[in-house]
Amino acid sequence: MFPTKNEQRIARKVIGTIQKCPDSNSLHISELISPSKSSEARIVECNGLNHILDGLRALGIISCKKDHFNLTHKSQFRVKKATSNKSKRKMSSFRSGHKRYVVFECVNCGTANGSRSSQQSAACKTCNQKNKVDDTLKVLLKTNNILELQESIQQSKIQKQLYRNYRRLSLCK
Repeated sequence: MFPTKNEQRIARKVIGTIQKCPDSNSLHISELISPSKSSEARIVECNGLNHILDGLRALGIISCKKDHFNLTHKSQFRVKKATSNKSKRKMSSFRSGHKRYVVFECVNCGTANGSRSSQQSAACKTCNQKNKVDDTLKVLLKTNNILELQESIQQSKIQKQLYRNYRRLSLCK
């Protein structure tokens, strides 16, 4: 329901505010969330806040009576589900020793390509061959650092170019 981390953070703040001060309207919630903002800024912020409140109401976490919001009695389970990040399962596998990025050779042309290890397939940049990211590929590097990924791809391109030049020179003699 709340795809971005910012929306999830605001939804958690709204739920915490409604827990502390039940039966409050959107302007009062905005005032409690950001007390240092001016009244004009809070009025502008209410449009985004109403979007969050509508989402929470659609999930059944809060109820609305005459523009006053309250938590529902079954909201404890729904709060965790609505504001949790969908990639927790992927992140737990990342923490347990799996690497985030993979550099592999294309099955068709042999060029080095990079992708996330969580992806199921990746297209080659040179020949557009769709490669499945699994154990059948020749993996050159597994890393958590995207700079290492880019550096490895560049090194592979340089080595491939040097090999081509060497073969050209040896064939010319």
